[in-house]
Amino acid sequence: MGRYHKFKTVEEMEIKINEYFEMCDNHTITKTIKGKKGEEDTIIEISDPQPYTVPGLAVYLGYATRFSMQDLKEHKKFTQVIKKALSRIENQRLQQALTRKRSEPVSIFDLKCNFNYQEKQQLELTGPGGGPIALTACPPEPGSLAEWEKMMIESRKRLIEDKTKPTSNQKDGG
Repeated sequence: MGRYHKFKTVEEMEIKINEYFEMCDNHTITKTIKGKKGEEDTIIEISDPQPYTVPGLAVYLGYATRFSMQDLKEHKKFTQVIKKALSRIENQRLQQALTRKRSEPVSIFDLKCNFNYQEKQQLELTGPGGGPIALTACPPEPGSLAEWEKMMIESRKRLIEDKTKPTSNQKDGG
C-alpha cells in the first residue's frame, strides 16, 4: 500500500500550486512612514514579490520536505503537475540569474541542487599538431619468445649500466 497522498485529484493539486505562485507574486510588506510633528503616521503596503522556491512550494503543498514532494513514483498522475511547477521555478531562477537580480553563486548553487544543472569539464589530450599521442615508454610487442627474451636481456643490461654510472654528485667529488 502506498503512502498517503495529500491530493485526491490533479486539479486539486494544480489549484494549490497556483495559489503558492500567486502568494509569492502578490506578497507585500507593510511600512509605517512617520508623520511630521502633530501628524499621524502613514501605513502603506509595498509590493514585495518573493522568489519561488522548491522547499517553499513543498511546504505550501503540505509536504515535509522538497524530496517528499518530488517522490511521486507511486502517484504517476501527479508527476506532470509537479514537473510543470518545478519548470516555472527553474524559469524564474534563470531569469533572475540572467538579469542579475540574484547573486551569481546563489543562482549557480540553486540550479545545481534543485534542477540538476552541471558544469561539464572536458579534457582532450592530443599529440603534436593535434594528432594522436605517441607512447614511447612502451617497447614494441615481441613477435616471438626469442624476441621477448632478447628484449628482457637488453633491458636488464641497461638497468645495470644505469646503476653503475656515476651520478653528477659522484663526478664532482661530492
